[in-house]
Amino acid sequence: QVSPRQGCSWQSPVYGPEQKQLMPTNDVGGYAEPNLIDISVQCLNGEGCALKLSGCCTGLELYRMVLKQLPRKKGGQLTLQHLDSPLIWHKSLQEQGIVGKAATLSCTYVPKDLYVAWRAVQGQRLP
Repeated sequence: QVSPRQGCSWQSPVYGPEQKQLMPTNDVGGYAEPNLIDISVQCLNGEGCALKLSGCCTGLELYRMVLKQLPRKKGGQLTLQHLDSPLIWHKSLQEQGIVGKAATLSCTYVPKDLYVAWRAVQGQRLP
């Protein structure tokens, strides 16, 4: 029997000496395990962010947290990769091999062409 997922544990970064680090919490309001992964997200254009997350977080939860920290690009869709694999939204970070004390993910903005996507959905030939 599979145990229910507890929710994504995270910790906010420290922004200055006067602020204290938050304790990791989970979605149900309790304290979570202290084994958080330092995740560094680096884009090809030099932008990036750092997060501390539990390995039980899903790829989608990580993706949403990264979107909150990085600026949006008009006409671009952010993609995340770990090593040579794209991030899988419905799998936990542990299931995707993102384990240990630290991990680095790369990010890329891929142009999204709504006209081409719309034609593909309608089954029309692309030019």
